[in-house]
Amino acid sequence: MPYRSWRARFTLRLQLTLWIVIVFTLIQWIASATYWVFQRASINHAFDARFVGQSQMVSAELAPTIPVVTRDALDERQALQLRQTQFQAYSIDLFDADGNRLVEPGYAEVDPVSLPLGEAIESGVPITVADPQWLSLPDGLDPSRMRAALVPVDGADGLPYLLFQATSDQYAHDQILLMSQVLLIYALIAPALGLIGGWFISGIATAPFLRIQRAIANLSPGSLHDPVSMPESSHEIAELTAQLDETREQIRQAFASQERFISNVSHEIKTPIAVMQIEAETLDLSGANEDVKIFVGSVHEEMSRLGKLVESFLTLTRIKDGVGETHEIRYGVNDMVMDSIDHCESMGQQQGVDQAHKQHRSHKQVSC
Repeated sequence: MPYRSWRARFTLRLQLTLWIVIVFTLIQWIASATYWVFQRASINHAFDARFVGQSQMVSAELAPTIPVVTRDALDERQALQLRQTQFQAYSIDLFDADGNRLVEPGYAEVDPVSLPLGEAIESGVPITVADPQWLSLPDGLDPSRMRAALVPVDGADGLPYLLFQATSDQYAHDQILLMSQVLLIYALIAPALGLIGGWFISGIATAPFLRIQRAIANLSPGSLHDPVSMPESSHEIAELTAQLDETREQIRQAFASQERFISNVSHEIKTPIAVMQIEAETLDLSGANEDVKIFVGSVHEEMSRLGKLVESFLTLTRIKDGVGETHEIRYGVNDMVMDSIDHCESMGQQQGVDQAHKQHRSHKQVSC
């Protein structure tokens, strides 16, 4: 058995399907990873922008009451912020420019020494506090999920103050987790989607080749006159069909040349056979001995049989060209067998089967 590479063991449709699955899956995984990175940054950015905006709004509302604002007023503002779904925890504290706390600490207690108070006052705009895991939080709150911001604000006395506001980013984390789960599920089913789509697409791509395969399988000497016609689904298929039709025409011409050769040879052989047959028929055997008569009769019979054989060749070539017609005749099987024995009589005598020949001749008159 000839060696076959591993690719030859799979159909073209299966190979195309596997390539489509691999390429489609890689594209989807890369696109999903890119989308996850972009969407994660967008969610965090949107949450931070929302948080900073709310912090500025709270600072603007509390500014007229600073520095005499009370803890109850801050707690009331915290409660209002907690009504928004984005903020699952919210804490507000107030400090002066020297870092002194002006109200009692909220539930998220922070040491003002760890805060960049001077930077916030100099900038005049809200600044976020990176990684505020040093917050003192009650049980149930994860420090890694906290976001904090310092918002400078001018009090009613005209002095600068700082509102420290912290909240949990659990909402943003949940949104990112939900997106990650959806993308993970999609990444797992991407190969199945690629397999279904790839099998369908590869079936369309290989269908013309299957039609060409059937056309080649149906080629025979009798169908060589019919041109190969295929739907031109693409430029490549059209070229392949044209090459196949050209090959069919070359084979047809080769068969035609062979038939012409047989016809010419048959005609050339037929002439000397006819001459020898006529000479055998017109030969005067009145004074010839028995052996000569047997020889001449044998020559006449063999030439007649050879002439019929040549005529059969000519008949076959005419049938190939669509000229001749076939005729059915009845011929006894026993007669055909006995005629064959007669033709092989001389060879049988050389091989010592004379007696068997004589026994068979007694049955020659038995019809089939």
